Amino acid sequence: MEFRYNYFVGGVRGAFRIYENDYWYTSFREAAEYINSIAPQGAKIISWGDPELVKQYARKDLIIGTNIGSTGNLTGSYDFAVLASRQNNDYLYPLDSPISSVERDGAILVVVKKLSPNSSP
Repeated sequence: MEFRYNYFVGGVRGAFRIYENDYWYTSFREAAEYINSIAPQGAKIISWGDPELVKQYARKDLIIGTNIGSTGNLTGSYDFAVLASRQNNDYLYPLDSPISSVERDGAILVVVKKLSPNSSP
């Protein structure tokens, strides 16, 4: 029998929401590439996770913001949100549904939400 990472908890799917599946936020590249394909020129994106990864892969015209540690420090409005499932951040902006997600073996790693005006986490 081959033993793989997370085998005893049921693989990636079994570890979902119990253990961290994307510690290094590698899924943010795929999320940024999706946003690149749909976002209008100059769109504003908020990133809950590692905004530098989103910024690294996002088009240069996109404006990347970040959570500053708590929801009370957010200013401005955003067009899209990149939300890691780590620490259940993908539940933020509950009134806005995901328009895309990066998943592996049934586990959500990151979601992209198109935010409605005046959305709040």
